[in-house]
Amino acid sequence: MKRKYLSILCFSLVSLFLCVSSHARQVITESDRQWARQVLAQEQQLQNAFSENSVGVLYFNNEGQDASLNPLQKGLAVMLISDLSKIEGLQVLERVKLQALLDEMKLQISGLADPETVVKMGRLMQAKWVSGGDFQGERSNLTVKGKVLSVPDQKFSALEPVAGGLDKIFIIEKRLLEQILDQINIQLSSVQRQQLMAVPSIDYRAMWFFFLGIDASDNQQYEQAAQYYRQAISIDPSCSFAISALHELKALGLIRKKPSRRAFLRSIKESTSLADRLTPEYPVKRLRKPKDVPVKEEEEGVEQPPEDQPVGEQPPEEQVDEPVNPPDEQVEDSGPEDTTGGAENDTGNQQEYDNTVNPEDFLYPEPDSEPDSEPGSGGGSGYPYLPYVP
Repeated sequence: MKRKYLSILCFSLVSLFLCVSSHARQVITESDRQWARQVLAQEQQLQNAFSENSVGVLYFNNEGQDASLNPLQKGLAVMLISDLSKIEGLQVLERVKLQALLDEMKLQISGLADPETVVKMGRLMQAKWVSGGDFQGERSNLTVKGKVLSVPDQKFSALEPVAGGLDKIFIIEKRLLEQILDQINIQLSSVQRQQLMAVPSIDYRAMWFFFLGIDASDNQQYEQAAQYYRQAISIDPSCSFAISALHELKALGLIRKKPSRRAFLRSIKESTSLADRLTPEYPVKRLRKPKDVPVKEEEEGVEQPPEDQPVGEQPPEEQVDEPVNPPDEQVEDSGPEDTTGGAENDTGNQQEYDNTVNPEDFLYPEPDSEPDSEPGSGGGSGYPYLPYVP
Protein backbone atom coordinates (compact mmCIF):
# COMPACT_ATOMS: atom_id res chain seq x y z
CA MET A 1 0.00 0.00 0.00
CA LYS A 2 2.85 2.39 0.85
CA ARG A 3 4.54 1.68 -2.49
CA LYS A 4 1.30 2.47 -4.30
CA TYR A 5 0.94 5.84 -2.57
CA LEU A 6 4.62 6.60 -3.17
CA SER A 7 4.33 5.85 -6.89
CA ILE A 8 1.25 8.07 -7.18
CA LEU A 9 3.07 10.88 -5.39
CA CYS A 10 6.13 10.59 -7.64
CA PHE A 11 3.96 10.58 -10.76
CA SER A 12 2.15 13.72 -9.57
CA LEU A 13 5.43 15.53 -8.91
CA VAL A 14 6.81 14.56 -12.31
CA SER A 15 3.62 15.72 -14.03
CA LEU A 16 3.73 19.03 -12.17
CA PHE A 17 7.37 19.57 -13.14
CA LEU A 18 6.59 18.86 -16.77
CA CYS A 19 3.65 21.26 -16.76
CA VAL A 20 5.64 24.08 -15.19
CA SER A 21 8.78 23.56 -17.26
CA SER A 22 6.85 23.42 -20.53
CA HIS A 23 5.21 26.82 -20.09
CA ALA A 24 6.25 29.27 -22.77
CA ARG A 25 6.44 33.03 -22.67
CA GLN A 26 3.27 35.01 -23.19
CA VAL A 27 4.68 38.55 -23.58
CA ILE A 28 5.91 39.68 -26.99
CA THR A 29 9.29 41.35 -26.60
CA GLU A 30 11.31 43.50 -28.96
CA SER A 31 13.56 40.55 -29.80
CA ASP A 32 10.49 38.63 -31.01
CA ARG A 33 9.53 41.51 -33.28
CA GLN A 34 13.07 41.75 -34.65
CA TRP A 35 13.01 38.04 -35.40
CA ALA A 36 9.69 38.46 -37.24
CA ARG A 37 11.02 41.37 -39.33
CA GLN A 38 14.15 39.42 -40.19
CA VAL A 39 12.14 36.37 -41.25
CA LEU A 40 9.89 38.46 -43.48
CA ALA A 41 12.93 40.07 -45.11
CA GLN A 42 14.37 36.60 -45.91
CA GLU A 43 11.12 35.04 -47.13
CA GLN A 44 12.53 34.17 -50.56
CA GLN A 45 15.48 32.29 -49.05
CA LEU A 46 13.18 30.26 -46.79
CA GLN A 47 11.33 28.39 -49.54
CA ASN A 48 12.63 24.93 -48.60
CA ALA A 49 14.22 25.72 -45.24
CA PHE A 50 12.48 23.64 -42.58
CA SER A 51 13.65 21.54 -39.69
CA GLU A 52 12.90 17.89 -39.18
CA ASN A 53 10.57 17.05 -36.31
CA SER A 54 9.38 20.65 -36.19
CA VAL A 55 5.75 21.70 -35.89
CA GLY A 56 3.89 24.98 -35.63
CA VAL A 57 0.40 25.56 -34.28
CA LEU A 58 -1.76 28.33 -35.72
CA TYR A 59 -4.75 29.98 -34.10
CA PHE A 60 -8.18 28.44 -34.59
CA ASN A 61 -10.67 30.62 -36.45
CA ASN A 62 -14.11 31.25 -34.96
CA GLU A 63 -16.57 30.71 -37.82
CA GLY A 64 -19.65 30.87 -35.59
CA GLN A 65 -21.86 33.80 -34.66
CA ASP A 66 -20.95 33.85 -30.96
CA ALA A 67 -18.11 36.37 -30.61
CA SER A 68 -17.83 35.63 -26.89
CA LEU A 69 -16.00 32.41 -27.82
CA ASN A 70 -13.12 34.30 -29.45
CA PRO A 71 -10.73 33.59 -26.52
CA LEU A 72 -10.71 29.96 -27.72
CA GLN A 73 -8.95 31.04 -30.91
CA LYS A 74 -5.70 31.47 -29.01
CA GLY A 75 -6.64 29.21 -26.11
CA LEU A 76 -6.75 25.99 -28.13
CA ALA A 77 -3.41 26.85 -29.75
CA VAL A 78 -1.80 27.56 -26.36
CA MET A 79 -2.86 24.21 -24.91
CA LEU A 80 -1.71 22.28 -27.99
CA ILE A 81 1.67 24.07 -28.00
CA SER A 82 2.12 23.29 -24.31
CA ASP A 83 1.39 19.56 -24.79
CA LEU A 84 3.54 19.23 -27.93
CA SER A 85 6.44 20.93 -26.13
CA LYS A 86 6.50 18.06 -23.61
CA ILE A 87 7.49 15.55 -26.29
CA GLU A 88 11.21 15.01 -26.34
CA GLY A 89 12.88 15.63 -29.71
CA LEU A 90 9.98 17.64 -31.15
CA GLN A 91 10.60 21.32 -31.95
CA VAL A 92 7.59 23.58 -31.46
CA LEU A 93 7.47 27.24 -32.43
CA GLU A 94 6.59 29.57 -29.55
CA ARG A 95 3.25 31.31 -29.58
CA VAL A 96 4.82 34.76 -29.08
CA LYS A 97 6.80 34.33 -32.33
CA LEU A 98 3.60 33.41 -34.15
CA GLN A 99 1.90 36.52 -32.75
CA ALA A 100 4.90 38.67 -33.70
CA LEU A 101 4.65 37.41 -37.29
CA LEU A 102 0.95 38.20 -37.44
CA ASP A 103 1.57 41.70 -36.06
CA GLU A 104 4.30 42.46 -38.59
CA MET A 105 2.16 41.10 -41.44
CA LYS A 106 -0.90 43.06 -40.21
CA LEU A 107 -2.80 39.80 -40.47
CA GLN A 108 -5.91 38.98 -38.49
CA ILE A 109 -6.82 35.53 -37.22
CA SER A 110 -9.54 35.27 -39.83
CA GLY A 111 -6.84 35.48 -42.52
CA LEU A 112 -5.50 32.10 -41.41
CA ALA A 113 -8.48 30.44 -43.05
CA ASP A 114 -6.88 31.00 -46.44
CA PRO A 115 -4.86 27.90 -47.50
CA GLU A 116 -2.21 30.00 -49.28
CA THR A 117 -1.70 32.06 -46.13
CA VAL A 118 -1.28 28.87 -44.09
CA VAL A 119 1.40 27.62 -46.51
CA LYS A 120 3.19 30.96 -46.30
CA MET A 121 3.07 30.88 -42.52
CA GLY A 122 4.55 27.38 -42.57
CA ARG A 123 7.53 28.57 -44.61
CA LEU A 124 8.06 31.60 -42.38
CA MET A 125 7.87 29.44 -39.29
CA GLN A 126 10.37 26.99 -40.85
CA ALA A 127 8.22 24.09 -39.65
CA LYS A 128 7.67 20.78 -41.39
CA TRP A 129 4.07 20.49 -40.14
CA VAL A 130 1.58 23.16 -39.34
CA SER A 131 -1.63 22.50 -37.42
CA GLY A 132 -4.69 24.70 -37.13
CA GLY A 133 -8.41 24.67 -37.78
CA ASP A 134 -11.68 26.36 -36.92
CA PHE A 135 -14.68 25.96 -34.63
CA GLN A 136 -18.29 27.02 -34.47
CA GLY A 137 -21.33 26.59 -32.27
CA GLU A 138 -22.23 27.85 -28.84
CA ARG A 139 -20.99 27.33 -25.31
CA SER A 140 -23.10 24.25 -24.70
CA ASN A 141 -22.28 22.64 -28.04
CA LEU A 142 -18.99 23.32 -29.84
CA THR A 143 -17.63 21.62 -32.94
CA VAL A 144 -13.89 21.89 -33.58
CA LYS A 145 -12.42 20.92 -36.95
CA GLY A 146 -8.67 20.56 -37.09
CA LYS A 147 -6.24 20.11 -39.97
CA VAL A 148 -2.56 19.43 -40.45
CA LEU A 149 -0.42 20.80 -43.28
CA SER A 150 2.70 19.10 -44.59
CA VAL A 151 4.76 22.14 -45.61
CA PRO A 152 7.16 20.38 -48.06
CA ASP A 153 4.24 18.74 -49.91
CA GLN A 154 1.74 21.55 -49.28
CA LYS A 155 -0.81 18.88 -48.52
CA PHE A 156 -3.61 19.31 -46.00
CA SER A 157 -5.01 16.50 -43.90
CA ALA A 158 -8.36 17.05 -42.21
CA LEU A 159 -8.91 15.72 -38.72
CA GLU A 160 -12.12 14.24 -37.40
CA PRO A 161 -14.42 16.87 -35.87
CA VAL A 162 -14.58 16.94 -32.09
CA ALA A 163 -17.74 18.14 -30.37
CA GLY A 164 -18.55 19.07 -26.79
CA GLY A 165 -19.53 21.88 -24.47
CA LEU A 166 -17.19 24.56 -23.18
CA ASP A 167 -16.86 22.65 -19.91
CA LYS A 168 -15.37 19.78 -21.97
CA ILE A 169 -12.71 21.93 -23.60
CA PHE A 170 -9.88 19.89 -22.07
CA ILE A 171 -11.27 16.67 -23.57
CA ILE A 172 -11.64 18.36 -26.95
CA GLU A 173 -8.03 19.52 -26.88
CA LYS A 174 -6.72 16.06 -25.93
CA ARG A 175 -8.59 14.41 -28.82
CA LEU A 176 -7.16 16.95 -31.23
CA LEU A 177 -3.70 16.28 -29.81
CA GLU A 178 -3.97 12.53 -30.41
CA GLN A 179 -4.98 13.06 -34.03
CA ILE A 180 -2.14 15.54 -34.63
CA LEU A 181 0.40 13.08 -33.25
CA ASP A 182 -0.90 10.39 -35.56
CA GLN A 183 -0.66 12.69 -38.58
CA ILE A 184 2.97 13.69 -37.94
CA ASN A 185 3.96 10.09 -37.19
CA ILE A 186 5.00 10.57 -33.56
CA GLN A 187 5.11 7.28 -31.67
CA LEU A 188 4.70 7.50 -27.93
CA SER A 189 4.67 4.93 -25.17
CA SER A 190 1.66 4.41 -22.98
CA VAL A 191 3.39 6.25 -20.12
CA GLN A 192 4.15 9.25 -22.34
CA ARG A 193 0.60 9.37 -23.62
CA GLN A 194 -0.69 9.20 -20.06
CA GLN A 195 1.49 12.16 -19.12
CA LEU A 196 0.09 14.15 -22.04
CA MET A 197 -3.43 13.51 -20.79
CA ALA A 198 -2.85 15.67 -17.69
CA VAL A 199 -5.24 18.64 -17.74
CA PRO A 200 -3.84 22.16 -17.26
CA SER A 201 -6.39 23.09 -14.56
CA ILE A 202 -9.06 21.60 -12.37
CA ASP A 203 -11.58 24.22 -13.56
CA TYR A 204 -12.08 25.27 -17.17
CA ARG A 205 -13.14 28.74 -15.99
CA ALA A 206 -9.62 29.41 -14.72
CA MET A 207 -8.20 28.64 -18.16
CA TRP A 208 -10.86 30.85 -19.72
CA PHE A 209 -9.58 33.87 -17.74
CA PHE A 210 -6.07 32.84 -18.73
CA PHE A 211 -7.09 33.00 -22.39
CA LEU A 212 -8.52 36.47 -21.83
CA GLY A 213 -5.24 37.51 -20.23
CA ILE A 214 -3.26 36.32 -23.24
CA ASP A 215 -5.30 38.46 -25.61
CA ALA A 216 -4.96 41.50 -23.33
CA SER A 217 -1.19 40.95 -23.13
CA ASP A 218 -0.90 40.79 -26.93
CA ASN A 219 -2.65 44.18 -27.06
CA GLN A 220 -0.15 45.53 -24.49
CA GLN A 221 -2.86 45.90 -21.85
CA TYR A 222 -0.68 44.39 -19.17
CA GLU A 223 -2.61 45.61 -16.14
CA GLN A 224 -5.80 44.13 -17.55
CA ALA A 225 -3.96 40.91 -18.33
CA ALA A 226 -2.70 40.74 -14.75
CA GLN A 227 -6.26 41.08 -13.46
CA TYR A 228 -7.38 38.17 -15.65
CA TYR A 229 -4.47 36.05 -14.42
CA ARG A 230 -5.33 36.84 -10.82
CA GLN A 231 -8.95 35.88 -11.43
CA ALA A 232 -7.78 32.58 -12.87
CA ILE A 233 -5.62 31.96 -9.81
CA SER A 234 -8.50 32.83 -7.49
CA ILE A 235 -10.60 30.15 -9.19
CA ASP A 236 -7.81 27.58 -9.30
CA PRO A 237 -4.78 28.38 -7.09
CA SER A 238 -2.89 25.53 -8.79
CA CYS A 239 -3.34 26.95 -12.33
CA SER A 240 0.33 27.04 -13.25
CA PHE A 241 -0.36 28.71 -16.62
CA ALA A 242 -1.75 31.84 -14.97
CA ILE A 243 0.88 31.79 -12.21
CA SER A 244 3.72 31.64 -14.74
CA ALA A 245 2.21 34.40 -16.89
CA LEU A 246 1.70 36.67 -13.89
CA HIS A 247 5.29 36.15 -12.74
CA GLU A 248 6.48 37.00 -16.23
CA LEU A 249 4.67 40.35 -16.16
CA LYS A 250 6.19 41.14 -12.77
CA ALA A 251 9.69 40.10 -13.83
CA LEU A 252 9.55 42.34 -16.90
CA GLY A 253 8.28 45.27 -14.83
CA LEU A 254 5.12 45.65 -16.93
CA ILE A 255 2.75 45.90 -13.97
CA ARG A 256 2.86 47.70 -10.66
CA LYS A 257 4.10 45.52 -7.87
CA LYS A 258 2.13 45.51 -4.67
CA PRO A 259 4.29 46.41 -1.64
CA SER A 260 5.15 43.45 0.49
CA ARG A 261 4.20 43.25 4.13
CA ARG A 262 7.78 43.82 5.22
CA ALA A 263 8.10 46.92 3.04
CA PHE A 264 4.80 48.25 4.38
CA LEU A 265 5.94 47.83 7.99
CA ARG A 266 9.28 49.44 7.17
CA SER A 267 7.56 52.47 5.65
CA ILE A 268 5.45 52.87 8.80
CA LYS A 269 8.54 52.63 11.00
CA GLU A 270 10.40 55.27 9.00
CA SER A 271 7.48 57.70 9.01
CA THR A 272 6.72 57.44 12.75
CA SER A 273 8.63 57.72 16.03
CA LEU A 274 8.34 55.70 19.20
CA ALA A 275 7.71 57.32 22.62
CA ASP A 276 6.50 56.24 26.04
CA ARG A 277 3.89 59.01 26.14
CA LEU A 278 2.08 61.33 23.77
CA THR A 279 2.93 65.00 24.26
CA PRO A 280 0.90 67.48 22.20
CA GLU A 281 2.63 70.36 20.52
CA TYR A 282 0.68 72.84 22.62
CA PRO A 283 -0.34 71.79 26.17
CA VAL A 284 -4.07 71.64 26.68
CA LYS A 285 -5.36 74.17 29.16
CA ARG A 286 -7.98 73.27 31.74
CA LEU A 287 -9.97 76.37 30.86
CA ARG A 288 -9.46 77.46 27.30
CA LYS A 289 -10.90 80.40 25.57
CA PRO A 290 -12.41 80.19 22.12
CA LYS A 291 -9.54 82.20 20.70
CA ASP A 292 -7.15 79.46 21.86
CA VAL A 293 -9.06 76.77 19.98
CA PRO A 294 -8.84 76.87 16.17
CA VAL A 295 -12.34 76.84 14.75
CA LYS A 296 -12.65 75.68 11.15
CA GLU A 297 -16.22 76.71 10.49
CA GLU A 298 -18.65 78.52 12.75
CA GLU A 299 -22.02 76.93 12.82
CA GLU A 300 -24.75 79.17 11.60
CA GLY A 301 -27.38 80.09 14.11
CA VAL A 302 -25.23 79.17 17.15
CA GLU A 303 -24.31 82.04 19.45
CA GLN A 304 -20.60 82.10 20.27
CA PRO A 305 -19.61 82.76 23.92
CA PRO A 306 -17.69 85.96 24.71
CA GLU A 307 -13.91 85.83 24.61
CA ASP A 308 -13.42 86.28 28.37
CA GLN A 309 -15.77 83.42 29.25
CA PRO A 310 -14.11 79.98 29.92
CA VAL A 311 -15.22 77.11 27.71
CA GLY A 312 -17.83 74.90 29.31
CA GLU A 313 -19.25 77.55 31.71
CA GLN A 314 -22.68 79.13 31.42
CA PRO A 315 -22.77 82.89 30.91
CA PRO A 316 -23.65 84.82 34.10
CA GLU A 317 -27.24 85.90 34.49
CA GLU A 318 -27.96 89.56 34.30
CA GLN A 319 -28.49 91.02 37.76
CA VAL A 320 -31.40 93.39 38.16
CA ASP A 321 -31.06 95.95 40.91
CA GLU A 322 -34.07 95.92 43.20
CA PRO A 323 -35.53 99.33 43.98
CA VAL A 324 -34.46 100.70 47.34
CA ASN A 325 -36.79 102.87 49.31
CA PRO A 326 -35.45 106.20 50.49
CA PRO A 327 -34.56 106.40 54.20
CA ASP A 328 -37.38 108.72 55.01
CA GLU A 329 -39.94 106.52 53.29
CA GLN A 330 -39.00 103.13 54.71
CA VAL A 331 -41.94 100.85 55.25
CA GLU A 332 -42.07 99.20 58.64
CA ASP A 333 -42.55 95.49 58.67
CA SER A 334 -45.72 94.60 60.39
CA GLY A 335 -44.58 91.01 60.91
CA PRO A 336 -46.77 88.01 60.42
CA GLU A 337 -50.47 88.65 60.18
CA ASP A 338 -52.22 88.28 63.50
CA THR A 339 -55.08 85.88 63.39
CA THR A 340 -56.15 86.33 67.04
CA GLY A 341 -57.22 89.95 66.61
CA GLY A 342 -55.29 91.34 69.66
CA ALA A 343 -53.38 94.59 69.15
CA GLU A 344 -51.44 94.12 72.36
CA ASN A 345 -50.05 90.83 71.13
CA ASP A 346 -48.90 92.64 68.03
CA THR A 347 -46.65 94.95 69.99
CA GLY A 348 -45.55 92.26 72.44
CA ASN A 349 -44.35 89.73 69.89
CA GLN A 350 -42.88 92.21 67.42
CA GLN A 351 -39.11 92.30 67.47
CA GLU A 352 -36.84 94.68 65.69
CA TYR A 353 -33.70 93.38 63.97
CA ASP A 354 -30.84 95.12 62.46
CA ASN A 355 -28.15 93.99 60.06
CA THR A 356 -25.80 93.13 62.95
CA VAL A 357 -26.80 89.78 64.43
CA ASN A 358 -25.05 87.73 67.05
CA PRO A 359 -24.95 84.10 65.85
CA GLU A 360 -24.74 82.76 69.40
CA ASP A 361 -28.31 83.91 69.99
CA PHE A 362 -29.46 81.32 67.48
CA LEU A 363 -26.85 78.55 67.70
CA TYR A 364 -26.93 78.29 71.50
CA PRO A 365 -30.48 78.93 72.81
CA GLU A 366 -31.21 79.02 76.54
CA PRO A 367 -31.94 75.53 77.86
CA ASP A 368 -35.03 76.64 79.79
CA SER A 369 -36.65 78.21 76.75
CA GLU A 370 -39.31 76.25 74.98
CA PRO A 371 -40.58 76.87 71.49
CA ASP A 372 -43.82 78.78 71.55
CA SER A 373 -44.20 79.16 67.79
CA GLU A 374 -43.20 77.52 64.54
CA PRO A 375 -39.63 77.97 63.33
CA GLY A 376 -39.25 80.92 61.10
CA SER A 377 -42.52 82.52 62.17
CA GLY A 378 -40.79 85.39 63.88
CA GLY A 379 -42.13 84.67 67.37
CA GLY A 380 -40.59 82.88 70.35
CA SER A 381 -36.94 82.08 70.99
CA GLY A 382 -36.94 78.29 70.67
CA TYR A 383 -35.45 76.91 67.42
CA PRO A 384 -32.67 78.77 65.67
CA TYR A 385 -33.68 80.48 62.45
CA LEU A 386 -32.24 83.08 60.17
CA PRO A 387 -33.26 86.64 60.98
CA TYR A 388 -35.28 88.72 58.63
CA VAL A 389 -33.11 91.34 57.06
CA PRO A 390 -34.95 94.03 55.16
